Amino acid sequence: MNKRLKKFIYIVITLFTTISQSGIVPVFAETLTDDGQELVKITTDKTQYTNDETVKIEVKGEKENLDQFILDQQTNVTVQTEKRINDTQKEYIAKVSKTGSYTLSGKLLEKAITGPTIKIVDSSVNSDVIENSTTNSTTDSQQPSSSAEVSTETSEPTKSSDSAQATPETSEKQVRAGNYSVAIDAPTSIVVGDDLTYSVTVNSNATVDDPLSGVEITVQLPEGFELDQLADNPYVDSYTYDPATNQIVIVLKDITDSVINFTLDANSVNDENKYEDMNVEATVTGNDVGNGVPATDTADTTITGDVTYSTSKAFTTVPGTGNRVVTYTFNFVGSADAGQFYTWKQKITDELPAGTEIVGNDGKFGKWEITGSKETGWTAVWTAEKMSQPGADLGNEKDFPSLTVNYPEDQFPSSAENPQRPPANTSSLTVYDKNGQEYDGGQGHTQGPAMSDGTAEGLGIDKRTGTNQGGGSWYDGYYNRHFQIDGSFISASGKTAREITIEDDRDKNGNADFWNRIDLYQLDLNFNSQMIGSATDYRFEFKTNQHSWQEGYTGNTAKNARVSFHVSESPDYSIGDARIDLVQGEYITGVRLVIGNKEDATVKIQSSSVASMDFYFFPSAENHETRNDDNDTATYNNHATANGYLEDGSVLKEESDDFTVHFKKNVILGTKVEAPSQMNVGKDAVYTAYINNQSSSYDYNDSVMKVVLPAGVYYNQETGVSPAPITDMANPLSTLTISKPGSGVIISTETVPATSDYPYERQVVVFKFLVPIPAMRVPGTATDRWLEQKGLGYHIPVRVTNEAYADNRQTAPVSSWATTNDSRFTGIGFHNYNILLKNDDFNFDTNRDVIAWSDDSSQIQTQGGLLLTKLVNNQTVNSDFSTDGAAEAKDAMNWQLSLQNVLPNEVQNVQVFDRVPQQDDKNQFSTTLSGPIENLPAGATVEYSKDATDATTGTWSTDWQGATAFRITIPTIAANSTIKVNVPFEIPDSVKAGDSIENTATGIGVYEGNDVTYGSNPATVLIEDHSVQLTKTDEKTSDALAGAVFELQDKDGNVVQSGLTTDVSGHILVENLPSGDYQFVETKAPDGYELDQTPVTFTIERDQTETIQVGKTNKLILGSVTLTKTDDKSGTALQGAIFELQDKDGTVLQSNLTTDADGKLTVDDLEPGDYQLVETQAPDGYELDSTPVTFTIEKGQKDSVQVAMTNKLMTGSVVLTKTDEETNEILQGAVFELQDKDGNALQSGLTTNEAGQLSVDELVPGDYQLVETQAPTGYELDQTPVTFTIEKGQTKAVQVQMTNKVTPGSVILTKTDDKTGEVLQGAVFELQDKDGNVLQSGLITDESGKIAVNDLKPGDYQLVETQAPTGYDLDTTPVVFTIEKGQTEAVQVQMTNKETPGSAILTKTDDKTGEVLQGAVFELQDNEGKVLQSNLITDETGKIVITDLAPGEYQLVETQAPTGYELDQTPVDVTIKKGQTEAIQVAKTNKLILGSVILTKIDATNGEVLQGAIFELQDEKGKTLQSNLTTDETGKIALTDLVPGNYQLVEVQAPTGYDLDATPVTFTVNKDSKEVIQLTKANQRTKGSITLQKVDDVSGQLLSGAVFELQDENHHVILKNMKTDESGKLTVEKLTPGTYYFVETQAPDGYQLDKTPLTASLIQVMEISCL
Repeated sequence: MNKRLKKFIYIVITLFTTISQSGIVPVFAETLTDDGQELVKITTDKTQYTNDETVKIEVKGEKENLDQFILDQQTNVTVQTEKRINDTQKEYIAKVSKTGSYTLSGKLLEKAITGPTIKIVDSSVNSDVIENSTTNSTTDSQQPSSSAEVSTETSEPTKSSDSAQATPETSEKQVRAGNYSVAIDAPTSIVVGDDLTYSVTVNSNATVDDPLSGVEITVQLPEGFELDQLADNPYVDSYTYDPATNQIVIVLKDITDSVINFTLDANSVNDENKYEDMNVEATVTGNDVGNGVPATDTADTTITGDVTYSTSKAFTTVPGTGNRVVTYTFNFVGSADAGQFYTWKQKITDELPAGTEIVGNDGKFGKWEITGSKETGWTAVWTAEKMSQPGADLGNEKDFPSLTVNYPEDQFPSSAENPQRPPANTSSLTVYDKNGQEYDGGQGHTQGPAMSDGTAEGLGIDKRTGTNQGGGSWYDGYYNRHFQIDGSFISASGKTAREITIEDDRDKNGNADFWNRIDLYQLDLNFNSQMIGSATDYRFEFKTNQHSWQEGYTGNTAKNARVSFHVSESPDYSIGDARIDLVQGEYITGVRLVIGNKEDATVKIQSSSVASMDFYFFPSAENHETRNDDNDTATYNNHATANGYLEDGSVLKEESDDFTVHFKKNVILGTKVEAPSQMNVGKDAVYTAYINNQSSSYDYNDSVMKVVLPAGVYYNQETGVSPAPITDMANPLSTLTISKPGSGVIISTETVPATSDYPYERQVVVFKFLVPIPAMRVPGTATDRWLEQKGLGYHIPVRVTNEAYADNRQTAPVSSWATTNDSRFTGIGFHNYNILLKNDDFNFDTNRDVIAWSDDSSQIQTQGGLLLTKLVNNQTVNSDFSTDGAAEAKDAMNWQLSLQNVLPNEVQNVQVFDRVPQQDDKNQFSTTLSGPIENLPAGATVEYSKDATDATTGTWSTDWQGATAFRITIPTIAANSTIKVNVPFEIPDSVKAGDSIENTATGIGVYEGNDVTYGSNPATVLIEDHSVQLTKTDEKTSDALAGAVFELQDKDGNVVQSGLTTDVSGHILVENLPSGDYQFVETKAPDGYELDQTPVTFTIERDQTETIQVGKTNKLILGSVTLTKTDDKSGTALQGAIFELQDKDGTVLQSNLTTDADGKLTVDDLEPGDYQLVETQAPDGYELDSTPVTFTIEKGQKDSVQVAMTNKLMTGSVVLTKTDEETNEILQGAVFELQDKDGNALQSGLTTNEAGQLSVDELVPGDYQLVETQAPTGYELDQTPVTFTIEKGQTKAVQVQMTNKVTPGSVILTKTDDKTGEVLQGAVFELQDKDGNVLQSGLITDESGKIAVNDLKPGDYQLVETQAPTGYDLDTTPVVFTIEKGQTEAVQVQMTNKETPGSAILTKTDDKTGEVLQGAVFELQDNEGKVLQSNLITDETGKIVITDLAPGEYQLVETQAPTGYELDQTPVDVTIKKGQTEAIQVAKTNKLILGSVILTKIDATNGEVLQGAIFELQDEKGKTLQSNLTTDETGKIALTDLVPGNYQLVEVQAPTGYDLDATPVTFTVNKDSKEVIQLTKANQRTKGSITLQKVDDVSGQLLSGAVFELQDENHHVILKNMKTDESGKLTVEKLTPGTYYFVETQAPDGYQLDKTPLTASLIQVMEISCL
């Protein structure tokens, strides 16, 4: 930085930045793509909207990432719709209600995704003006927007010409002649990802009386940084930031100080383009205010950092292949620590030994280059040129580059007796940064499993452990993924499979202990290339602890799938292809994958196909069912099976594999701290800290969370910690109870010393939990996937001092730590992700080296210049310095003043003034110095005053005694130096608890000839306000007791407070107590209770913040009751009555309580409450009365409760039983009158009940009689008195009886014709009882058709006809009736008879053969043709039987003939005569329908019809039916009138020139066939032969050796090289009739060749001669 020797205004502008969190990505989040880019991208259709427009937001990314993406909710931004466009694109429509700039963002799992910044403007303002300049206030809560001018003067939009870019004419009016200079400063180096604070200094000759106006400063930020915000300060009028040029134009207010300064912050962006030792440069320039443009200044910063990578290597084999074909997969990951550079190129080198064979490679996004041979070994180099973000790996195993290597048996022998593994394999990683610098990425190691000989035929199964924790031990609550079950099909013979089933079931194979210790929440179904190529349908099934197997998902192996399982309302879990919702208390207990279908022969699962089920789960040390955690040494086995079917449907042998693991106890507490991005010096801020319990099994007792604050930031004890609940009510964490400070959690502070990494002491806020931290991942409950980032939250208010800026120039780090002192977990360490744990730097846990940890950071902003910080401590208790101090009367205290120079150069003539607090509106008491100022720097002087109100007033001396003010003068403070002094004082004796004082200091100095003023933060002392709460309760019930009065005494019994009375909650709260020993003494007990004056002692300790809780119980005063027992009439006391004492609910408390000679009993020692006495035995001769005698014992009751009870003497009773005289049946409803022996009526209306009885009670001894006044229904009245006597002392009822006679009844039956109603005489009946026993017979209807039967007793009867009237059918159906008791009129019954009907039988036969015919259908009609019955069908005997025909004329008409017969609708007449007894017989015949056939004779070759062929017609047995059947000129024979049956036509003579074919032509004539049968018969033409003879044309000599060829009629050669034999002949056979030509091709020896064709027309065998 250039130094200037003249006066100038020096403006310090500090640009703060925050540590980029982009690199701190948990491995488990998997939030980066293979090339290190963001997984999703947020875009908008434009950058500026009016406030009446909707904003269209598009989010694009891979499906599985888009499934997890959540758009952040912002104030004033309302998302109206969310729409899934396709697998890779979402669309949101939002409305923004308030103008301003908004940065769109979202979250993918735990990774923040930042999108574009949009601007919302008022629709009523010209859009062009708004686009060029938007004006905002420079408050802490607002960020400068793109190309926005920020003004503290106005909130109205202004054009740029009115502000930052004023016209020359205007500028001339704004400035005066003068000069100034400007400089910029920055850290010489920062770590990559850190933000930057720039300091700009302006120096001028401005004064209050002569200000400098119109100054405008331009800061050019370097590439890779962008403006965050300008620090709050009094100097800036407005500023404009243009992201396109990365320039900040700052317009200052009128400058009245010769030195002003303020800060601004720049965020680190585009870190992927940064590299080691990269230089970034910022510049600052000023404008011309009348004396030229000041010189430009620059600030250079070097970017430092590291590239830390590691690589890993794993293997897979196809189960069943002998483990000789091994696929190696490669992965790498960058460190998630801060200060890591991106890499732009990666290289993995793998060396394979001689004898191996590389059978495949997959470079994924990179490329393999392989050199070497099987004889010499191989070098495989994988190279990828992609950007990789720190903390990122390659994601899932399917995305890893791979090499597939074969280890041949001859090169790598292995056997069951001597199993060998492949050689260990090591790979190395090299990475390169943006600048091409090379870095070592370490090595990856692995070794394949033991090999075996040959390849299995059938199924294979293998289990692989999770990548996170290894196979030996799984720790409670520690997320585990990639525990895999691989199932395969192998066939060396090329066979395929129809079905493969992979199953893992809790309820089989001893798997219960394993499954009851995992909480499966996600399952990936992955398929290798062979299985993908098979493209086979599958179904995934699952079971739970509440349901048996059920289908969860169906798919095809052409695509991998993901299934998730969650209890409803479990947020932030991946959904995948199918989400299975579970209910509370439900968890997965089995999985099954069924690929293919054993019933489907088209399924072809190829050899080497592999399917994997990849588990994602949380282990539990505790069994879900038994809640038993066994011990860490126990191991649990998991057994999975593979079953299947071959291509032919045969069953494959079941294969299985086992996996054994320890489920271990674990401490898996977590913590998270959140810091504001910026904090301003002098303003309060708030941190939020969370503690969580990620355990699946345990609540943790005695947990502790400690939050380490940045130096210069102090806990605000006055405001205090407050709970920070989860506001999303759908989140299961929102239901957690967050303990309040002072009850379930105690808040205190401590300090940690400076370290080599952080050379300042820091304050720690300590949370000591008195209640357990509950388990938050219990199986079967709703859980939050990112619980690690939440939990039980607390807001921690803090005060930010100037010291915070000086000590944290780049960033102010805060960290939270969590552990437990639970004795159950002694010796148990933390096991969790590395990013969630850290070495215990401060020894917070003396038993563990690593505990839970989280960190965050803020940028500290200040106006700059000289920074004065004021703190306080309590020397009496040796407390740490803080902005807040606690004290009691007479405590020795210290103010501490810390002065830091953050200006580029030294400050001279520095003065600090401080007036210690004096009682006023702010301060409740006054203080004075208790000693001289301590730790003054060399050369400094101090003066004291008792009356000064500022540095320029009052009387000053070097005597500190009684001083209320002081001033320190320091000649020089060098740049970037600090001085600290201590100011001792003492708390007066007169203070009261709750009093407080507040103090600030001020100062002035000279910087390069100009005055610089400054002030400190306030520091506060609070007189400790201790409290105690006594709770008064009942000794037995613990109910709260109000009204107890106490005195509060000191330890010596002196009364401190009196008249302290418990409220309705049983509480007394006493506040404002100093520390010490105390006791409560009861002076008055609650009403109804005994007084207990035993003192309740307690002690209040210094620094104690929570209310002390003490308790006191009281005993109730007990009461009594006395019962007196007397005769109800005479009042005589009754002895010997026995009682039980019961509570109000009837529970027996005491028994056998007996009245004495005075008739009394007394019960003592009864607690207040409701009771009852119940008599269990009456005095002799008296009735028992069990009616409860209730009473109440009141609290404080002193007199015995008096109750009384009387008894009645016993009386007698009588019971009369009324019965039937004959049957002894009990009779209800008889009515009697009770009379004395003289006949005087005593009671009337006494009626026998359903048991035939009446009883009369309470009869005094004497003679009585019962007289019937009304007989039972159906019985005769009997008024004979029934006498009886009641004896004195009688205990049993007198029993008497009386009988009655039944009143008889009658019945009349009337007999009529069922149709005409005519009465019928002569019908004969029997009278029977209901069981059919004959009572009377020969009962005959008279001329009126009636029978009368009298003198019938009540009961059920029936009349049965034994003989019908003449001409009628007998009807033996019983006519039932009942004679009712008391019935006076005869029962009337009716019965009818039907006339005897006739019947008819029709028989259907063939008209010629007489064969009976089934299936003919008829209608029965009357003589007028009206249809009476239809669908009457002849049966297998050819008959129809029709019955129940009344006499008359009928006809039967055929409506459908039997099959194969002609219909004949001629009616068949039927007559039924009256009295007819036999069926009428009628008959009907039918004619058969005859068939016909036509045979056509054709040439077999050309289809030409042939005349003259002669046939015979034969039956199916060959019997000739017709002969000489000859085809006509059309080639046809026609036959008609053929009865149904099987026939054949046999050719007996072929047409001329054709071969005879006697093969029968069979056919069938079916019944009812109406179509002519068409037959065809083809014949082959008769073949012949031609003989040619060669002779001499003169001598006739036979000539041999002549050669001929034979041609057809078209002269096509059909035979060659035919020679005449020694007889001169050649013969050609098997020629079809036609014209042929012989042509000589070679003459006999000695003869001339003659090629003249010789014609031969073949009709039959022929012979020709050739000369």
